[in-house]
Amino acid sequence: MKIKTPIALIVYNRPLLTAKVFEKIASAKPKKLFLIADGPNLSDSNDIKLCNRTRAIIDDINWECEVLRNYSSRNIGCNNRIITGLDWLFSLVDECIILEDDCLPDISFFKFCQELLTYYEQDERIMMVTGNNPLGNWIKGNATYHFSNFGGVWGWATWKRAWNLFQPASDAWVNKNTHECIKNVLVNKVHSKHRLNKCIQSFNSQKGSWDYKWSFARLLNSGLTIVPNKNLISNIGFSKKASHTKNESSSRANEPIDSITFPIIHPLGVYPDRYFDTLKFETTHSHSNNNNKLITVV
Repeated sequence: MKIKTPIALIVYNRPLLTAKVFEKIASAKPKKLFLIADGPNLSDSNDIKLCNRTRAIIDDINWECEVLRNYSSRNIGCNNRIITGLDWLFSLVDECIILEDDCLPDISFFKFCQELLTYYEQDERIMMVTGNNPLGNWIKGNATYHFSNFGGVWGWATWKRAWNLFQPASDAWVNKNTHECIKNVLVNKVHSKHRLNKCIQSFNSQKGSWDYKWSFARLLNSGLTIVPNKNLISNIGFSKKASHTKNESSSRANEPIDSITFPIIHPLGVYPDRYFDTLKFETTHSHSNNNNKLITVV
């Protein structure tokens, strides 16, 4: 497999995880590779060593490839590093497939993203392609994928035209009238209240999660996410040392992955699958009052 679409890998200080994800990227042999790295905590000698080991892994390119690097000399934090890294990336290319160091893809993920980035290049209704399907298999008709108002960033792809809406949406957040768009787009009161609260936390905190800001940008523009009907990404980074995925016993950790069969079969229309969104929401956000564990809906 040789992927023409640029691929970006975002790393920090986890060499073992990075090596597993990088091996998958090497199998895809992209013609253009973006490497984005956060810097070490300069007061922590072990962190410096881990960052250096991680960068040594991704510097070992053994196929014909244009490599562009954006390495921070100091630690600026996961959220800021991803945002600044993607701003830099999309100043150079019009589309990209994006992986973080803990998002292990099936090899079919790359071709799936590449074909749909081309197919929907000019369709501004679509703002993102994700590889993660938390329901595992979601077979509805014979289409290879469906559309969602949600969409995870554990292995994803987008266009410059969509990412260019990220900062304007962040600026618009200060106007509370824009918050209503979440209610209008999601329709479901429970879903919209939860997403609104998550966005409030993200925008009002220095450590707010960038992906909820990205979600708000999509909702503000009624942008849809393409979700494969099989799960193509497993998050292998659940750990107490992780930035966000700290619960090692989470049902979302190390989800099994499957493969997409080609050629891709497109859905008959472009609309959000609200039944999928409901089950997805319950799977990833509903909690038992007794043990605070995720309830999986099958």
